[in-house]
Amino acid sequence: MYVIADRHHDEAVLCSDPRNGAYRVHRTYKRGGSIPLPESVGVSVELSVDLLLDGDEH
Repeated sequence: MYVIADRHHDEAVLCSDPRNGAYRVHRTYKRGGSIPLPESVGVSVELSVDLLLDGDEH
């Protein structure tokens, strides 16, 4: 799986379920939300879409 921070469209895309050289699942998340990573990662993690798009401003 991988996550794309698409600043041009102000969204993040989670790509998962790779098969035969392509990612079969593409989920889009809008600003203000979070991305829950699949259980296959092995830990419970949610990524902030705002943080991915803006970076750490502190």
